[in-house]
Amino acid sequence: MKKIKTLIKYSFIAYFIPTFLFSGCVTQRAVSSYEAAIPGGNGAVLVQPRWEYEERGSSKAMPYILGAAGGAAGYLLTPEPPPQPTVVTNNRNQQQQEEMSPRMTNAILGAVAGYLLPLGIKALVVSSKKKKYVPTETEAKKWIGKYNDYNGHKAGNAYQLYRNDPSTSSLIMFPKDLMPKDSKDSPIPNDNPVKHIEMKPWVFFYNEVFPSFIYSTATTQYKSMSGALGMFIKSKYKGLTFKYEIECQNKKFFDKIQGEYTTEKGNDISELFLPKIPWNYEALIRNTEKIPVSVFFRIYDTNGNKKEKLETVSIHPINECLLWCKFGDEDFDMNFSFAAYVNENHPMIPEILQEALKKGYVDAIGSSAGNIDKQVEAVWKVLRSKGIKYSSITTTTQSNENIFSQYVRRFGEAIKTQQANCVDGTVVFTSILRRMELNPVIVLVPGHAFLGYYNDDPKEMKFLETTMLGSKASFKEAQEVGMQQFLKWANNRRARLVDIKKSRTSVSPLND
Repeated sequence: MKKIKTLIKYSFIAYFIPTFLFSGCVTQRAVSSYEAAIPGGNGAVLVQPRWEYEERGSSKAMPYILGAAGGAAGYLLTPEPPPQPTVVTNNRNQQQQEEMSPRMTNAILGAVAGYLLPLGIKALVVSSKKKKYVPTETEAKKWIGKYNDYNGHKAGNAYQLYRNDPSTSSLIMFPKDLMPKDSKDSPIPNDNPVKHIEMKPWVFFYNEVFPSFIYSTATTQYKSMSGALGMFIKSKYKGLTFKYEIECQNKKFFDKIQGEYTTEKGNDISELFLPKIPWNYEALIRNTEKIPVSVFFRIYDTNGNKKEKLETVSIHPINECLLWCKFGDEDFDMNFSFAAYVNENHPMIPEILQEALKKGYVDAIGSSAGNIDKQVEAVWKVLRSKGIKYSSITTTTQSNENIFSQYVRRFGEAIKTQQANCVDGTVVFTSILRRMELNPVIVLVPGHAFLGYYNDDPKEMKFLETTMLGSKASFKEAQEVGMQQFLKWANNRRARLVDIKKSRTSVSPLND
């Protein structure tokens, strides 16, 4: 009990000393702000400094100093015990235990407390300063000056601080000749808000609407993009409220959506507004040809002031799968969209599996049944018996150089027409293997696709050239060709694996 009281006493002393010292020793500084500059609209640049914390040399040595001081205090402040009678014993361990005096014990405890407590206090001080820290205007101007020096801007058109946002520690700056008037200095106009708004229609992707993308992403992590239609809004006023309306002339796909929106940025900075479009999903999934439709984008206010723009939008067939698009200098890989055509819930799949069991190609089906190669071969035999032939149909109706798509048959269409290209055949196999609770992937290489699946060993992957289904080649030969294809492209950055299980967070199956 005495040892505990002693420890508490010295810990209490060791607490206030490092707290006082560290509060002045831990400082902040901004670094590399010009590396985090993001171009914005109308010449604006958003700077997001990277705030770091540094400590003075004295604070780095503090744990060692206080550790030594705590050990000395524990030794010197502990009263010397009265002399004990000497007892002669042959037990060396007992002699060592008796030789450890209370002074030495408290010295060790004091040293440990003196070393550890400053480290904890320093962490608390840094954490508290991090939460409270806001870059000052002087610091902001300093780092904008570094940005100007780094980019060689001359004084006549150098960037200047426009706004210091304490909530995000970010800075907004403009060139001197483009510096806007702060919207805070002007009252929000309520008589004719539409007059002070620039509106530009926005349609994913370059006015080309892909029903397969809209349908398959409607309930996934990409649902905010699945609406496909929106507006770019720009105003110098933040908090300007107006009404909007988006109307499709062809009521088959959607009728009209109305609502109210309030500008969030102001300062002539563009903001993208994507309302939820009430698409007729049944019409989208049944669309088999490219159809041009007129879409009206309107903004208006309660006083009857209105702005309207008309866009011609192309609705693509459901069989066109969006694979790649380009915005500015950025390329976006959309190959995960292939997973939308994998439909493990198709009603024809149980019939195919039942036929494999009935004909004795396999005794059991599923991931727990084992011998996965034999199960995949059983599916191969059933599909071959249905007379599916290779059919190289990949032509699409796209006409924009910034997007790329491919024609893909859905499961039922491939089975009923007995036709499949490399993607179609891979999609059919992948759908069935997913229903069997196996783990298939679609292997994509330039101009081609084939099947991959994990074998009984989860670290081993097998491959299958599905275009050989309509030939006289055996299952083993198709496996060998699939492996050759994989080895050919294994180290090529243009090759892709679409893991269907992982892709289900991005796209849902298309009904057929």
